[in-house]
Amino acid sequence: MNQLIIYLNDSLNFIKDFSSLSCSVFYQVFKRPFYYRLIIQNMYDFSYRSLFIVISFAISVGMVVTLHIGYSLEKYGAKIYVSKVMILSLLSEIGTVLIVFILAGKIGAGITSEIASMKISEQLDALRALGVSPIKRVIIPKVLACFFIIPILCVLVSAIGLLTSAYVGKVYLQLDFVNFLARALLTPPLEFFLFGVFKTFVFSFFIAITSCHYGLNIGKGSYEVGQSTMRAFVVSFMLIIFGDLVLTSIYYNFIHFGGLSH
Repeated sequence: MNQLIIYLNDSLNFIKDFSSLSCSVFYQVFKRPFYYRLIIQNMYDFSYRSLFIVISFAISVGMVVTLHIGYSLEKYGAKIYVSKVMILSLLSEIGTVLIVFILAGKIGAGITSEIASMKISEQLDALRALGVSPIKRVIIPKVLACFFIIPILCVLVSAIGLLTSAYVGKVYLQLDFVNFLARALLTPPLEFFLFGVFKTFVFSFFIAITSCHYGLNIGKGSYEVGQSTMRAFVVSFMLIIFGDLVLTSIYYNFIHFGGLSH
């Protein structure tokens, strides 16, 4: 019972701090000065450090999923529908949710550990002493960088995954490469693609704010850096799952779309 009370108290405190930090970011993001160079630098760091794992994930998923789906559908003479299944899987979950889990560990962990180190070494206090807002100087550039870069990486995963799938379909399933791509691109309506992109923006915000929160609220000692990083990833993971459930439910219940049966 005591553990449940502690858990509920921690959850309520996180919701309060998460909301407070989000409001602070929204309030200060439009105020001068604008640290464009820091935003660009963070965007470069996040994309460069994540590019290899993103490409590797896209290629491996494109190959494995295509083979599984292809050989399963081939038994029923329906392997021509592999492209349709692949594009819908990439846009709905693989290229928007699974890759975001990886980026939550890759990018989010880096954000948490960096901010936590700045907190322990009193760099954030030094900024305040100089009259510079840590939210404006440190947090907002990272949040905006995540907001811009993560959706781009997710779209890249879908593109590479589809090209890999088309290649595997040609080599192993004897499907025409061009026809495979044409069927795939004509399958989902535009709103289905836009919905997938929208989800990545929401998830990127979850990752950025959660990582910054745990970096700012680290305890004393270097041991807490690892603990805060782990907590940031776990909470980001849970927020992404919950967000995906809510957004997908809203989409399928309130947004009409067509063209998936063609």
